[in-house]
Amino acid sequence: MNGMPRNGEFIYDERVKRLAASARAASSPEELSRICVAMNIADVINLGRMDMWIAKYALTAVYCTLRKFPKIRPYLHYFGILTYFEQNRARIYEPHAGGRADLVADLVQSTEAFCRDSHICFANGGLGLAFYMGVRGYEFSGIIVNGRTFAHADILNTLQQYERVGYYPKGCNTVKSVIDHELGHMLDYALSICESREFRRFLQKYDADTLSRELSAYCAYGGVKEREVIAEAYSECCNSTSPRPIALEVMGIIERAYHARYG
Repeated sequence: MNGMPRNGEFIYDERVKRLAASARAASSPEELSRICVAMNIADVINLGRMDMWIAKYALTAVYCTLRKFPKIRPYLHYFGILTYFEQNRARIYEPHAGGRADLVADLVQSTEAFCRDSHICFANGGLGLAFYMGVRGYEFSGIIVNGRTFAHADILNTLQQYERVGYYPKGCNTVKSVIDHELGHMLDYALSICESREFRRFLQKYDADTLSRELSAYCAYGGVKEREVIAEAYSECCNSTSPRPIALEVMGIIERAYHARYG
């Protein structure tokens, strides 16, 4: 099931609280998709035959981020599996392109290569990804979640191993933490965190070795990956019971940027 574009602020109220509670008991991707549409978490939603365990973790991550930052909801245009997105790119893009066929065509062309190369699996160290692009001033963002079915024990073992050796941040050893990482990218995109003066000053204080040791090896592998620093810090703050100073510092930058823009 997919939702028609609504594109408004996320409203957290008693109705949404009840829907969130019902999502925990959903027994099929179709039922969970209907709940996601009713909650207004994205313009277009399609979970396909996604593993329900993964789908519920993904929804939990999105729900928690939208509760904290409700006004970024318009930046979440698509939430779901890659296959549906590949097959329906033009239809998904059309409302955001104002019906202009030239913009739709540009967006489809811009993402064809991306989609061919983005069938994600845990062997490559990832579950989901967010992707951001601009065409002639038009911007599109979404969260793609792997629609494949995995052995849950294999997923957890991989995530726990990465977190244990420091490749992932502290506490980031769940499916939810992977989705939170991608939502960190969306926040970066929506709030222009990476380009902000405050974040640039923050980066001047830490070298790659320090970030690798005190945040994650992933964000500093082969040199500092600035946007990954933001995503990794956000994920740690969302998932660790005791986020470390660097993660908390980046979260503070995100929160101040949000409040500066939206009040």
